[in-house]
Amino acid sequence: MLLDGQCPVYGSGGLMRHVDKYLYEGESVLIPRKGTLNNVMIVHGRFWTVDTMFYSKERVPGAARYAYFMLKRMDLASMNAGSAVPSMTTKILSAIPILMPSEALLSDLKTWSDSIFRLIEISRLEKERLIELRDRLLPKLMSGEIDVSKIELPMRPNNHFRVSNSNPLVQKLFSEVLLEERGGEGCPDNARGGRRG
Repeated sequence: MLLDGQCPVYGSGGLMRHVDKYLYEGESVLIPRKGTLNNVMIVHGRFWTVDTMFYSKERVPGAARYAYFMLKRMDLASMNAGSAVPSMTTKILSAIPILMPSEALLSDLKTWSDSIFRLIEISRLEKERLIELRDRLLPKLMSGEIDVSKIELPMRPNNHFRVSNSNPLVQKLFSEVLLEERGGEGCPDNARGGRRG
């Protein structure tokens, strides 16, 4: 039986919960076996998967990332083997032709993408913390256990559309895109790099 803990549990829909045990530790590509077949993920560290998800064991450094990038480009849903529930099989996955680069190239890929995946992991952890915080605070706010009615928040100017880049071309492109999205109406003055006309 799995108890609550620190190790993430993944299903074909994504993160489900955290438990006290792990199935595998390392970098791994998770491929949905049932359900949302295109929801291919890459994970790092200790994790557990439910029976709707395949996981991989990396034999060569960089191979998991290469497999992840290749599989994300494919429409796995079109390879569905199920009738009622979308399903994937190891037979189908094993039959997918993939050009395998040399170990040196895989190593280069890993080195090149380390900083990218580090940022992705930091963002994922931050998102999980925010979700946990929301789930703890929202019931207390709804029940009145926490009262925020008397808290005064400073009013920030409505400058969230401001373009920080001073390049005139960027300013013009940004203002044109924003005007198109708003149908040419209601665009804040500080977002316009100039009027169209």
